[in-house]
Amino acid sequence: MILPGLTTVTTRHLSVEETVDIVSEQGLKGIEWEGIKHVIPGDLKAAKNARKLCAANQIAIPSYGSYYRVGASEEAGMSFSTVMETAVALGAPCIRIWAGEQDYEKSSAAYIGKIVRETLRIADLAADQGLQLIFEFHGDSLTNTTENALEFAKMVKHPAVTFSWQPPHALTQRECEESLTAMLPLLNTVHVFQWDMGNYVDTGYTRERFMAERIDWVRHPLKHGIDRWLSYLKVASKTGRDHWALIEFSKGDTREQLIEDSKTLLELIGSIY
Repeated sequence: MILPGLTTVTTRHLSVEETVDIVSEQGLKGIEWEGIKHVIPGDLKAAKNARKLCAANQIAIPSYGSYYRVGASEEAGMSFSTVMETAVALGAPCIRIWAGEQDYEKSSAAYIGKIVRETLRIADLAADQGLQLIFEFHGDSLTNTTENALEFAKMVKHPAVTFSWQPPHALTQRECEESLTAMLPLLNTVHVFQWDMGNYVDTGYTRERFMAERIDWVRHPLKHGIDRWLSYLKVASKTGRDHWALIEFSKGDTREQLIEDSKTLLELIGSIY
């Protein structure tokens, strides 16, 4: 079953209470609280408050978006034990994390080995608490491409290790479908947003040049990608397991766009079942 929800990166400018109100009013079923503003690691009071508000509004908390980077966060002062304690206080069964802080192909064997060892260590800790890890499917990490994520997954095979998926930027619909299909055995959550290169395509930019120059992706209303997203969600539904489809970014991070995107997501899921 595909379940509609929100990861609160797009509502950082709103309070926890305002975020809960929007999710409740729009009929979304869950919130992944992010760890930069709303529920900072170690802020157990904030975690318990978010949990209480969600429970009062029959909203699930599928995961904690901790922004913990394996192999880097511990050294920067964010211990995994603190992240895990926060997730437990929040009532989140999963913790979203990152596989290091550089792309796989830019990483030495020694660096990759370090991330693998550390992943297996914290996976054991998470499993002891009945928690799962969700690796971000993203650039600047060892899971920056589908192929790299799958290779990394082989090295960190563990009952507590799962992965998120989001459409690789500027790929065709078919390429994205193939990416998601390959990730299905590992899949936990899906991050939902509609981005492209905008008018840069008309000036001859390739995906590689666009990314190399680190130009900001152009955000669009989710309804502009309705055919793509209907296809992606249908692919995800093939596992027969529950997967949260979490709106991650809305155009302009506005309340109005989030409301519209929420309606679009609900319509998409409704058309599948």
